[in-house]
Amino acid sequence: VEPAAPATDFFSDTTGRAPLVVNDSQVEVCQGDVTDPEAVSRAIEGVVAVIDVHGVAPLRFTRLSDIWSDPLADSSHPASVNFKGVLNIVSACQAHGVDRLVRLTGMSVAMKASSPLVWVFCLLLSWTVKWHRRAEILIRESGLNYTVVQPSGLKDFAAAHERGDMLLLECEAASPLPALPPATGISRADVASLCVEVLGYGGCNKATVRCVSLPQFKQVPPASKAASEWSQLIPSVKPDTQALTDQSYVTYSLVGLTLIGTVLCALCYGIAKLVWIISSAALR
Repeated sequence: VEPAAPATDFFSDTTGRAPLVVNDSQVEVCQGDVTDPEAVSRAIEGVVAVIDVHGVAPLRFTRLSDIWSDPLADSSHPASVNFKGVLNIVSACQAHGVDRLVRLTGMSVAMKASSPLVWVFCLLLSWTVKWHRRAEILIRESGLNYTVVQPSGLKDFAAAHERGDMLLLECEAASPLPALPPATGISRADVASLCVEVLGYGGCNKATVRCVSLPQFKQVPPASKAASEWSQLIPSVKPDTQALTDQSYVTYSLVGLTLIGTVLCALCYGIAKLVWIISSAALR
């Protein structure tokens, strides 16, 4: 086995979490902020590939002030972290001649904006799906050899092979919309392994892949392939064939909010009427 190439672990410790790797002499650990272009540039200089797994932490819930504020001016907003941060990484890769980028987002980015899961996420979490998708569009248009990894629900449990579970992998070229079971989740360890392994496969260049793990007692969907190791699934990945476009997240979210408001109003009216009827009967 050949020794691993020297690497840089670039992290922002704003939530008290430790760096991913600190005891490996082959890893240079540097602290910085992904929204800081100069810090990102320093971290990327001299590397041959970038694995970008950053995100908003802790979760940033929607605020009333978001209506009139510039999201890019708020360092905690998904627009600043998940879009501007990716822009800084892409720009640094282009400036330093780094051609290979792996970016971690989420399976909700591949879903339609009309999906209840998507517009609920958008309403609650500051339009996070919208900004992830815009960052993916940016990556595709950058000219870099990218791989976008979209897991379904990161979990803090052991890797699939340790639990006897199966791994499922799907590429966008084979299925424009997610066809994997979305509620199963996947271990962070399995996702980390996938992010590293795709670097070694040319078919993963300019490709978007989705991944989940499936408990051993559940049946694998007919159109899906399952295996215990990524190496058995990655060779089937093909590059993206269609351009990625933005979606009407605001429109569908407002429609969803209207529906929720209508249901709540009807529920409140029904409860009030029931209370009035009971009160009237008690007074007779």
